[in-house]
Amino acid sequence: MMFPLIPLLIAGIAGTAAYRHLPPEKKQAMKEKTQSTLERLDQGYQQWIRTHVDKRLNTQKREQQLEEFAGEYSEEEQALNRKLGLSVLNVGVATAGALVYPPLLILNAVGLAYLMGPIAYRSLQVLFQEKRLQYRLFAFLGVLANFLAGFYVIGSLFISVMFLAFKVSARSEAYSRQALVGAFALHPPDKVWVWVDGVEVEMAFNELQIGDIVVLSAGQSVPIDGHVVDGAATVDQHRLTGESQPIEKTIGDTVFASTLVLSGKLHVRVEQTGEQTNAAQIAKILNHASQSRLDCAMNSEKLADRLVLPVLGASGLAMLTVGVGGGVAVLNGSFGSTMFFAAPLNMLSYLNLASHQGILIKEGRPLEILPTVDTVVFDKTGTLTQEEPEIGRIYTLGN
Repeated sequence: MMFPLIPLLIAGIAGTAAYRHLPPEKKQAMKEKTQSTLERLDQGYQQWIRTHVDKRLNTQKREQQLEEFAGEYSEEEQALNRKLGLSVLNVGVATAGALVYPPLLILNAVGLAYLMGPIAYRSLQVLFQEKRLQYRLFAFLGVLANFLAGFYVIGSLFISVMFLAFKVSARSEAYSRQALVGAFALHPPDKVWVWVDGVEVEMAFNELQIGDIVVLSAGQSVPIDGHVVDGAATVDQHRLTGESQPIEKTIGDTVFASTLVLSGKLHVRVEQTGEQTNAAQIAKILNHASQSRLDCAMNSEKLADRLVLPVLGASGLAMLTVGVGGGVAVLNGSFGSTMFFAAPLNMLSYLNLASHQGILIKEGRPLEILPTVDTVVFDKTGTLTQEEPEIGRIYTLGN
């Protein structure tokens, strides 16, 4: 069975020997070319994940709401995407090794070690430093038991499901954060028109100074905070204040970044730009809030950790009484994994249900505390009223 691997080993040794005898400049050129190729392949793969995988993790309504805020993947999520792809590929390798070509199981073992090694290392650190067992270590032991017992495909499939759950959780958090923070994020223009000595002069936005007078016309987004010194216009500021009706702005009124001039023309004296505007400050606050972990996710993870010892004990007992297959079945059937992933997955489900009603929720914490809320305070009637007023009743006086 191992004979077909011998040519591959010989080819690998020969290739390594030839590479060592290459001149340094050729080695550097080969390294740069290989790195460039790998980067292009990774970019294509990340785009494929965004196009074919991410959209299946949300309802169509929620996808439409968040489409304009779709940002780049974080480095952590890019690494998670790669591991998800490798875990799926490893399932295929395990299947082929179990059914067709057993030597492939060596490659399957290498894949399992690569995917689960970091998780096992961090879990062992927690075990030795904090003297507590994590469910993540239990998951590694479960995969190892499956492989040693000969259930190669089941062990590989378990890893794929685990990384898919991590992916769903990461996408849910990223979508919510991008949508909320992106709603207030500033996207200033490259150029603005400034009133200088009675003449409109085009200027780079990053050259604006406090006290400059910016000229804003219909259809333009307001890029700064300031006061109107001349002109009149209708401004839509619902993104910032929630008001459904546009507001008339005249001399002396305040305008804010991230609002939109619908009609008219304004001369606005600059008071705040960039990160100092109200919209940017709100974005910072929301970004800080959206990065906090869900209490229910932390509680479910702690509960899953507490089940590690009981499940390991039950698995050992089953192994002694029923056999290796019974012990592995207990490991695979533990509901600790359900609790470990239930919080983020259930929260994603509730966020999607809310999106069907046109509600975009920034994070799960408001939903977590909702059952304990007995009073709700609204800061403005625009939150409760419809966009178009209606006549409710007519009262007549006299005739």
